[in-house]
Amino acid sequence: MDTRTAEPSTVAEILLEEFLKPNQLSPGTFAKHIGLSEDAVIALLDHSTVISDGDAETLGSFFQTGADFWRQLRDAHVRWEMRMLQDAKNGG
Repeated sequence: MDTRTAEPSTVAEILLEEFLKPNQLSPGTFAKHIGLSEDAVIALLDHSTVISDGDAETLGSFFQTGADFWRQLRDAHVRWEMRMLQDAKNGG
């Protein structure tokens, strides 16, 4: 597999598949637990927004993963998106 072009997992994918589903947490219930609005959680899950550093801190604290876990997921995907845009711009 070409790791340069393979899309990395998103915050949304990891949050949903590795944390919410196994813990049987709906977006609304999860939002109440962490003090965010349900709309904010849904925006993360449907890729309408990028996780902020503050939200990364909140998720890291809640799931005991540390904020860097969430930031690194975000940053890896942003770098991939930028690389894909640059490749498309260069005709590749």
